[in-house]
Amino acid sequence: MFSVGITGSITSGEAVHPSGDRVASAATNRTGGLSVDRFAELQQAGPSFINAVPAISVFFKPGLSGTRHLKESTDRALITWSLTEPFGGIQDMTWTPTVNRFQAVLHKDGSIEFSYDEVHAEDTIVGLYPMVTTGSEKEIAVIDAKTNPEAASPLDITKVRLAAVDRVFLKVTLETRGRVLQEKDPALTGVSYRICLDRATPPADQYKKGALFLNTLRSVIDNDDVWFKLLHDYYQHFKFQTIMTTDMVAFFNGQSGLNLTPIFNQYLRHAAIPTLELKFNEAAHTISYRWEADEPGFEMPIRVGRSNEWQVLHPSTTEWRVLSTTLSKDEVEVATDLFYVNVRKL
Repeated sequence: MFSVGITGSITSGEAVHPSGDRVASAATNRTGGLSVDRFAELQQAGPSFINAVPAISVFFKPGLSGTRHLKESTDRALITWSLTEPFGGIQDMTWTPTVNRFQAVLHKDGSIEFSYDEVHAEDTIVGLYPMVTTGSEKEIAVIDAKTNPEAASPLDITKVRLAAVDRVFLKVTLETRGRVLQEKDPALTGVSYRICLDRATPPADQYKKGALFLNTLRSVIDNDDVWFKLLHDYYQHFKFQTIMTTDMVAFFNGQSGLNLTPIFNQYLRHAAIPTLELKFNEAAHTISYRWEADEPGFEMPIRVGRSNEWQVLHPSTTEWRVLSTTLSKDEVEVATDLFYVNVRKL
């Protein structure tokens, strides 16, 4: 027997709050399924459900409301949700209902299928939460890390241990140079440990790229009166709304009078930042220049020369363009404090 929650989850047994408190039995819980505070951080709430209750989180988010339908046949159960996020209130992200339609198919053979027709919510919990009963662990790997004496001892990770628990969960154990901070330790405030399991190393700029990109846009627009008015108007126009990236790009294009779409695409949809290639011919006193970028049509302006007398260039990705100059290869600078780019001198 299971409980289908209005907020996009299915439980078998009692719904559980992240604090560990039992909320109510599945039969009596008004909305069914998992439970969490409305304003809880979902990245913290998700792990707290592990081994607390058998659950299937199809598209769980507190505050969702709408309809859910169950259709049963001999070999499967089909659950369909059509929900909206909270709307119309001063603490809500939108003044109008949003659309979130999705399904779960529970097959008799134990297989589970999720499908999503249209979703608007950008932060939800999706996953399976089986119960671990025996807690049998099998070590998968031990990864040694290089000590960093400049880091605080609780943040200086020296070893990472990976183990499979009951062949269901991946357990990660971190060993640090100093004592491990306990959950209620005040020193833990603002500290989080992140594990990335990937064949490739994550980009080094994943946390600072957003700020550097905004500084680049400011330099492209090159008019602080326009820039700060744009930021003010952007906030006023979209406050209390949940928007898409395309909405932001369209607004910036309209307010600036520029086609910033290729620039947004390059920085937001590709991992690599653009590289300005400069090919010097000192005999002819010329520089050939172009962009190396992933986005077609990327022609972002860039300042080159000397910091007290910049020249604005408009490189292309499809052709070399030529600049006459009296500066030598060593004398030519690029305003990398204003534009988040790489530079390659040839």
